[in-house]
Amino acid sequence: MKAGVKQYGWILLWVCASVVWADTFKHKETGEVFTGFVTQRSTGGKTLVFNSETSKLTSVVLSDYEVAIDTKGRRDSVVLIQIMQPEVLLSQTVSEKIAAAIVDASNTGPQAIIVQIDSPGGRGDYMAIIASALSQTTNCPTAAHISGGPYGGAFSSAAVLALACQKVYIAPSAGIGAVGPATGFAGAAPNFEEYLATYSPDSLATYNTYVSTLAQQNHRPALPARALVDKRLSVVEVTNIDGSRQFIQKSDRQPTQTIVRTLAEGLSGASAGTSKPAAENIVGAVLNLTPQDAVAVGLADKIAGSVPEILSDLSLAGAKVTTMGSIDNTIKQYQAARRNIAQGLATIERLEEQTATLDEQFIALDEQLRTGTMTREVIQGGGQVYRRRSGERTPLNYNRYTDQNPVTARDDRTQGTRTRNPRIESITTVEPTANIEIVQRQLADSLRNLVAEYRRVINLAKRWPGGLPAELPMETLQKNTDSASSQLDNLYRYQPVYPDVPQQPSGRPVR
Repeated sequence: MKAGVKQYGWILLWVCASVVWADTFKHKETGEVFTGFVTQRSTGGKTLVFNSETSKLTSVVLSDYEVAIDTKGRRDSVVLIQIMQPEVLLSQTVSEKIAAAIVDASNTGPQAIIVQIDSPGGRGDYMAIIASALSQTTNCPTAAHISGGPYGGAFSSAAVLALACQKVYIAPSAGIGAVGPATGFAGAAPNFEEYLATYSPDSLATYNTYVSTLAQQNHRPALPARALVDKRLSVVEVTNIDGSRQFIQKSDRQPTQTIVRTLAEGLSGASAGTSKPAAENIVGAVLNLTPQDAVAVGLADKIAGSVPEILSDLSLAGAKVTTMGSIDNTIKQYQAARRNIAQGLATIERLEEQTATLDEQFIALDEQLRTGTMTREVIQGGGQVYRRRSGERTPLNYNRYTDQNPVTARDDRTQGTRTRNPRIESITTVEPTANIEIVQRQLADSLRNLVAEYRRVINLAKRWPGGLPAELPMETLQKNTDSASSQLDNLYRYQPVYPDVPQQPSGRPVR
């Protein structure tokens, strides 16, 4: 499930040449015949096949058998798997659970698996988990039903799930395209920019080749399929000089080709984020098809308003429909983790601001101690100047910091490094406006809380991949954690330079 996109492509090409829905098996040498169905399980390099006559799994070498594709060895049932929640393609845990359910369902020998889809889309890596499970399910017929509903159909990465099935049906009220309507969300709907970043991100364009291979596997047009995940593509249908038709990018049209219709104008600079047109302009520019257009283009096979209509078309009208077990509990757990992560990020932002304020105060007090105006005769030893982290901002306005090691304090008059050999000399200083040790303790407390909250959020995000906002990678959180932890260590080592009193032993933590 965690293979790269290139690996997925090779899997799909292999699948194309090895579709076996089989039900009747005849051994090529012995003539032995039995009915049953192939599973996706294997042992000892052999495929496990269910023998309906003995009601047992048997390990066989499939190439030793002549396989007749019929329904004699299958169960009289159809499995319905619903992808109707937007969280499905936002959570790795949820997507993996659905992928596992698809494989498990195929191993029970149903007449078909129907995947019912109403989703705005989501992440490409989680799309590939489910789509690859569907494309590898060659031991059982699969069909997609783009049912429509609160989210309007199958869009972006959710539309790719439909293309992974051998048959695609679309409801009369549904749509299929690159960007869906930002509707159907309970409570406050996301703003359109946030909606795009979550459900139709520009990063989906990196799955161009994968989607193209997936479409070709089921004899669907590659370019319109790619336009589902790449908003930059302009797609037109043209007639060639010999009367044949094909889909091409508008910029590739030859003088001998006549444009029949334009499916998508494409967004210039969308992938680079340089163009942010209004919502209606985006929806109007990218691929969005009505049911009739989807069938005409070839991204869908037929219009069907219900599962019974699909069963009738598949000649399975009498089959019992079994709905896959609910994933509601898993989705609720994911939603709770996401809320917890969001609260943690808000706490981190507050602690970063608090730390920055204390940091400024601490630096100012340290500077005041070292460069004052009141004359005293003191014993002076070595010390260190504390240096804070830099203040570069992350995409979500959480401070990103880089470490700066503490440097040895320098004597401005000699331009040399102070030594630890004590000497008597005249120093000018002024009493600071606040106690630096108090500010130091407050800053240390703030940093400790910050590091703890970073680690808590990181642990949550590891347990629930997809829980972080798409624009905040785990690497940024880890980098910030390490930086804050390093700053805390530097703070513990800091010894304030009091010109009028002997210095504390070096390295003593200030707590």
